[in-house]
Amino acid sequence: MRQDVAASKYGMVLDHSLFVEYQKYVRGEAFNRPLVNKILSYYHNGFLTNIRQYEHNSIGISTSLKASLANNGFIRQDLRELAKQTIYKIVLTEGQTNFPYVNINEGRFTPSITIFYEGDAERSEARNYLRNLCQGAKKSILLYDRHLGDTPDLDGLLKYILPNGKIQLYSNIGNVHQKELHRTHPNLTFENLGGVRNHHDRYLIIDDSIEVILTSGFESLQSHKNEISLVIRPIRDTHGLKR
Repeated sequence: MRQDVAASKYGMVLDHSLFVEYQKYVRGEAFNRPLVNKILSYYHNGFLTNIRQYEHNSIGISTSLKASLANNGFIRQDLRELAKQTIYKIVLTEGQTNFPYVNINEGRFTPSITIFYEGDAERSEARNYLRNLCQGAKKSILLYDRHLGDTPDLDGLLKYILPNGKIQLYSNIGNVHQKELHRTHPNLTFENLGGVRNHHDRYLIIDDSIEVILTSGFESLQSHKNEISLVIRPIRDTHGLKR
């Protein structure tokens, strides 16, 4: 817990059992590593606590942190009330599933990284990031955008981000683009995404293990006409895109 409690808003709250385990980790004591790894995967701007939580769990608190918590009003709230003052308004737990409690073992709420670009922002960093992800593929890459074939300079984008390896590419790019891509990436094999239901979001899925969800079309990685967000997270399913 930072000493400057009011410096910025905190991400969420830990229930008592997770708080105790997290404090063991912070203090260099023996801790449950798999559990703490799950806790840390949700870490965003730190975890908000109060004096009551330290006292309830008989955990020592420094004079400076106690004073900072008190000065900012984080004294006796229950965990639900405390969560209302965080960014995500949730309490992480191993047990309960009724909101605002979120069970870290259920996977309904998943940690993710979000990248946002305004309409006039340069996107080369996003293209480079996607290239790095794709270059690490071992088995397969899935590209889905129901308007993917209409993307300006699609060939240039695909040639840049995709590896020339023995990778199965699942996509709906069409035969013309497949032939052009095969000229520079002869080791790729292709499978069309036929007969899948339409999705609004666009997807890049690598080795069925990590996905990038794009809120605008792949053309927005090159064009500055539209804003775009990219959500990167461990994959839960392939959204019905693979047959």
